[in-house]
Order: sequence, then C-alpha cells, then structure tokens
Amino acid sequence: ATDPDAGLNGQVQYRLLSFMSLFTINATGSIFTAVPLDRETRSRYDLIVEASDGAVDPRRTTITLLVEVTDINDNSPVFSQPVYTANVPENTPAGTVILRLS
Repeated sequence: ATDPDAGLNGQVQYRLLSFMSLFTINATGSIFTAVPLDRETRSRYDLIVEASDGAVDPRRTTITLLVEVTDINDNSPVFSQPVYTANVPENTPAGTVILRLS
C-alpha cells in the first residue's frame, strides 16, 4: 500500500486481522506462513489485511487476500479393508477375475 501524505502521515503499517496464528506480515507488507498448512484440513484462507498510516488519528483500509493451499503428494493410498481373501477353484481359466480391490 502507498500513502502520498508527507512524513509520519505517509508511513504505512500493516497488520493481519484474521488467521494471525497461521500467517504473519512484516513492515514491508510481505506475508508469510507461521506454521505448515495442510490442504486436507483446509484448502482456502481469506486473510483480511489492514494498512494504516502513521498519523495521530490514522487512516485505515483493508483488503481481503485469498490464499489457496495447493495439494502435494503427502498421503499414501489406503485399501478399504486390511485383509482380502479369495478362493480360486483349481483349473480356473486364465484371465478369470478373482478379486477387485478398492
């Protein structure tokens, strides 16, 4: 954010108004994750960011920043049951389906 006022009145300060335990913002307005994010827990965050000037009676404005968490391959496939059993009669023709896994 920019503020065309002179001196302290033009100095911009930032703060987060939402999800402060998950994200941080520094004096230049750069936003960082404070903890690892997990897409399986939550895939989207609407961060409300406030910019204010340095005046005695500061002017403020807010924006909403949409953060979408992309997925990585961090989960292994899981079978629907721990053990499967299939009985196959002898002389079963080749190509006969004996079990479908899920």
